[in-house]
Amino acid sequence: MDDDIGLVASIARLTFGIIAIFSNGALISIILARTPKKMKAFSIILLDFAVSDLVNASMEVLVLNLQYQTPVYLVNQAEGLCTYVLPQLCFAFYGIQLHSFFNSVLAQPFSFYYRYRVLTSGDLKSGKVFLGCILIYFPSFAYCALFISLRPDIHSEIKSYVNATSPAMLSQTATYFGASMASPQTLFLIFYVIAPWAPVLFLNFYYRSKALKFLRDNTTHFSVELRRLQQHQVQYWKRWQALTINALLPLTFCAGFITIFLIYLGVYTHPLFTHLYYVSVLISPAFAPLFQLYYILPYRRAIRDAMPSKWRTTPLNTVTISDGKASDIRA
Repeated sequence: MDDDIGLVASIARLTFGIIAIFSNGALISIILARTPKKMKAFSIILLDFAVSDLVNASMEVLVLNLQYQTPVYLVNQAEGLCTYVLPQLCFAFYGIQLHSFFNSVLAQPFSFYYRYRVLTSGDLKSGKVFLGCILIYFPSFAYCALFISLRPDIHSEIKSYVNATSPAMLSQTATYFGASMASPQTLFLIFYVIAPWAPVLFLNFYYRSKALKFLRDNTTHFSVELRRLQQHQVQYWKRWQALTINALLPLTFCAGFITIFLIYLGVYTHPLFTHLYYVSVLISPAFAPLFQLYYILPYRRAIRDAMPSKWRTTPLNTVTISDGKASDIRA
């Protein structure tokens, strides 16, 4: 039964990982090829997310890690492609995955702040946006450097320990690495995994709610462009929908946060819960680029232009505010 659950969970992880690789790869290509000058600042944020999510998904496919806590070790059990190519790289690949994942998480409030700032005070210069992304990048880079600086205990030693303490979780084909639970660095790494979730989610919804309040209070005075849209009877819920979807996607991380928190507390040690953590944190990287490609006019047009003419729909009026400005979109 456990083997069946593990197989289904692994397939789900690989599926979301592959979707994320293709969706973020497509978004990166379109950002580089079709971003207009007026969207240059926002495209930096989008590119930061897309690259981070692409690296995260690629490392997920390569590593397919299971992590669980024991009284002695924080055990990592890699079952991805790295185990068949060069097992020694699994540890480094997982450190890169953590780095890219947390860079994406920590950048979310900045993205929502940018949208709110553009709505209320005008656009930020590209240099300031780039500087903000760099400043956000350093904490996750430091986390990655600290993780990789830990000496991973010998594969055979960890494997023997798992076999002696939790034989049901042992995999003969997996690559094992881990760190001592008595190490201060390990305890800091665990704290770093748990600590950012609450403030990140709070700031996401804080700036979302402020943006929605501004839209409600200034619908008739928002801009000349928005008034033109109102003349075409574009409904308010379209703008609300764009902000809401962008805010709700990171909520998929909540299941991951709750799961990893319980794992670190030792409440649950079954591999299913570790699989659930990784599946939940892959949902947003897999599908967020698709929403960006739909709601941002130049990117949506790029997708339409790449389609055969018979697949193109009749022009429709809609609206995007993903770039901070309302725009008339012809689908």
